[in-house]
Amino acid sequence: MVRKFQKFSSSDNTKAARAVFSGINPQTKTADLDPLWSARRIADFFAINISTLRRWITSGSFPEGFWIGKNTRRWRESVVKKFADKKEREALKYAQLV
Repeated sequence: MVRKFQKFSSSDNTKAARAVFSGINPQTKTADLDPLWSARRIADFFAINISTLRRWITSGSFPEGFWIGKNTRRWRESVVKKFADKKEREALKYAQLV
């Protein structure tokens, strides 16, 4: 079986990478000033251990984030805060049931 791959020029990939890392949203062409958070910062924010964060990611309850290097993963601040709001709503809902 022969697989056909769509060929992309390296300039297309370079432009997309520059847009992502410069904070420019390529679709709206506007600045996206949402800071990137490391796993350590997220663990400190939630007052949990890094292994707990990894367990959340593996179980699918926390977003996977994106890789910016071979061993470097980051999350947008808005995604982390949205997750925190969701967890807070779940906790309040549970507290009302008890």
